[in-house]
This record gives sequence, C-alpha cells and structure tokens, in this order.
Amino acid sequence: MAKGRIPQAASERNDALISSLLDGSDKAMSAYDIIEALYPHGISSPPTVYRSLARLVAKGLVHRVESLNAFVSCKTHTHAPNVEALFAICKDCGKITEFSDSEVAERMRAWARENSFKIEHTALELRGSCSRCADASVPHTRK
Repeated sequence: MAKGRIPQAASERNDALISSLLDGSDKAMSAYDIIEALYPHGISSPPTVYRSLARLVAKGLVHRVESLNAFVSCKTHTHAPNVEALFAICKDCGKITEFSDSEVAERMRAWARENSFKIEHTALELRGSCSRCADASVPHTRK
C-alpha cells in the first residue's frame, strides 16, 4: 500500500461513523465537532474527517451548510446532490431543517439555462427562529 493511503475498509468505516453521527443530529457539526464526538472510535485527524465528508457530500448523503462552515446529514434525498437543498437555520437553538422546493429549483435551472451558466452547487439558507423558539420568545398574556 502506498504511503499515506487509507485502506478502503478504513475509509468506509470512517464514512459510516460520520454519516451515522450526522444522521442522529438536527444541528450542523463542524469537522472539529465530529472529531470530538468520534475520538473514542479512533477518528482524531482533520484530514481524515474532511476526506470522509468530501466523499459523503459527493454521494449526496451530507450537505455543507455554508454560513456555518459545518455539515448536516441529507434528510430528504429528494433533490439533486448539492444543488437543490434549502435550509432553515434557527438562530436561537441551532436546529437545521432541510427542505426542497421544486419551483425554486426550476427557477434556478431556468435562469442558468438562459444565461449559459452551469450550476455545480447552491447554498440557499434561511435564518430566523424555529416555531418552538419563536413561541418561547413571545410573552404570553392571560385573559
């Protein structure tokens, strides 16, 4: 084996561990959050995590949340990988909700066709408060 190459079984194991960790979270995780969580499983190197994340993103199993420089598991699998996912990010609790909208996606594709632009990646993110946090911040009055 060439120096510096990770055996395929090890990379598949790392991918599975990282994918499982992200699947179980409704919040985005940075590479360093992932290392901290998976350190007991032998994952301690940023390059190892970034390589796994790159493979998982390429497969459409994980998304990078641009504004947070962090990653989430793809929850819908109903869109083109890395092109049509949209995210609602709660500024209060950090919950991320992934959704897709076929009308928004078609408008992006139509604009790209009309302008001879090849879409490789999109990052559409909404920031605000989720319903739980918004409800918590509204003072309730008695009648």
